[in-house]
Amino acid sequence: MNKLLKLLFGNKYYLNIINDHQQDYIASTPFKTRKEAKEHRNSLEDNRSVYFVRTVSFRTKEPLITIPNKING
Repeated sequence: MNKLLKLLFGNKYYLNIINDHQQDYIASTPFKTRKEAKEHRNSLEDNRSVYFVRTVSFRTKEPLITIPNKING
């Protein structure tokens, strides 16, 4: 079933949305799994300048290249 969804709708990614008490922002590059997004969200808990709003998911047929992998590798 997952292979069929991936073929029809593309790869699923997750984004964390944060707010700096004025505006909402995307917190980082897209994550491939919900677990990675949750770990990032947990790392934001001690940050006093921004707060976590929600995690959103989206699908795209084009594979996304994450910026950290491009810089580090």
